[in-house]
Amino acid sequence: MKNTDGRNLSREVQQHNRNLAIHLFQAGKTRKEIAEIVSIHYNVVCRWIRAWQKGGDQAIEQLDQGKWFFQKMIDWHKKLLLF
Repeated sequence: MKNTDGRNLSREVQQHNRNLAIHLFQAGKTRKEIAEIVSIHYNVVCRWIRAWQKGGDQAIEQLDQGKWFFQKMIDWHKKLLLF
């Protein structure tokens, strides 16, 4: 099955795919099975699951592109200040 380029999907569908991937993971599906079901590349599924495990549901919520970058910069600066 061909993977879908998620950037071409609406924001709602992208978020649905993230939520579905986490739900399937919680139900015991493997990352490979999830990638096939959602038609998203295996590495992307792994990244979503890793983010969810680290930061919960908030970590997989889709932000506006500018907000995402700004949040990454804040997180990076917090890490610098802690060390």
